[in-house]
Amino acid sequence: AAVFAADSAVTTTEWDGERQRVRYFKGANKIFQISNSAPVGLMIYGGSELHGIPWEILVKNYRKQLSYECLDELTKYAENFFSYIRDNGDFFSSLRKKELSEESIKNAVWHIYTLVYDRHGQGITIENIEDFADELCNNSASYPNNTHFINEDIDKLEAEYLPSVIEQIAQGLKKIFPDADIGKISAVSNKICKAALKILLIEPEKHLPDTGIVFVGFGEKEYFPVMVEYRCYGILFGKLLYKMESPNYIGVDNPALVKPFAMSEMVDTFLHGIGAPLYNFISQNVSNMLDIVSKLYVNSMSDLHKSQMQKHFSDILAQEIRNKHRLPLVRVVSSLSISELAELSETLIKLESLKERMTKDSESVGGDVDVAVITKNEGFVWVKR
Repeated sequence: AAVFAADSAVTTTEWDGERQRVRYFKGANKIFQISNSAPVGLMIYGGSELHGIPWEILVKNYRKQLSYECLDELTKYAENFFSYIRDNGDFFSSLRKKELSEESIKNAVWHIYTLVYDRHGQGITIENIEDFADELCNNSASYPNNTHFINEDIDKLEAEYLPSVIEQIAQGLKKIFPDADIGKISAVSNKICKAALKILLIEPEKHLPDTGIVFVGFGEKEYFPVMVEYRCYGILFGKLLYKMESPNYIGVDNPALVKPFAMSEMVDTFLHGIGAPLYNFISQNVSNMLDIVSKLYVNSMSDLHKSQMQKHFSDILAQEIRNKHRLPLVRVVSSLSISELAELSETLIKLESLKERMTKDSESVGGDVDVAVITKNEGFVWVKR
């Protein structure tokens, strides 16, 4: 069986002039049934909508379209879901896709401007922006090596998406640099927009908001539960960008799996006996102590020796975590009943929520906890909703 749980807290970011405002809401749905008959489900984290359309609407419309169709593998449901979003003109028409791409270019332009401003401060000039844009273009490959845009026709994209963006950027630069020559503003607008398009093609993941989407369940030819995580970055240049992380399969050699998403500190502590922040703190301080010892006793320790000692410490710690915490826990989890698995999942979410409420100003984990179970024969069943 596969059991998954999610809180109902949502974080939204708004801009009030030049100030960023973060707001927290509770009551969002993050777990969904995606088939009327097949034992498959979906969970989202990190973002509640795709370009203004709530994921809940997209998922429920997909479920209606999928109806009672069953697919052989869980990954095929994921690919089918993303294809449905990409090709559905009711959600994203050709005009809307073009507008979204132009908006992404403009955001990338102002990101470039921010980088230049951070370098030069209030003394920033139009020439500083021009030099930085030239630097970006010269340091980038002629064609992107990102898997989403291999061998993409850059000239064609520039002709399709840049004209209106260049005009808008020119107007913005004119307000920032009122004394600059019109010809210079036009030339710099052209260069910075081309640089923005190129960095979007090369590393779109760094410049687009993303949502984590986790598919859980069984394909028709799968007899043990499967979990596959994707990152979806939205629509850019007519394509829906998403990336699959490593899938997780339960089987004879891997009888159980407990995996957190988004906020994971308490789950990591439960699984490993130590949270990631403390683990990193200890590792870093061991490295610092080796540096101090090396300086106190000159030539007593080479860089190679320090590296070997650091690795030895990390290996010992990892082995301790694996043998004394993770493996015993996995053995116990593999023997729990469905009701006990559901209780464990809910408890881990509540622990993370409690820790946030006690130690942080924000509460990005909280609200009611939903819990669902998927089995091969009974399908998707709500335990708590």
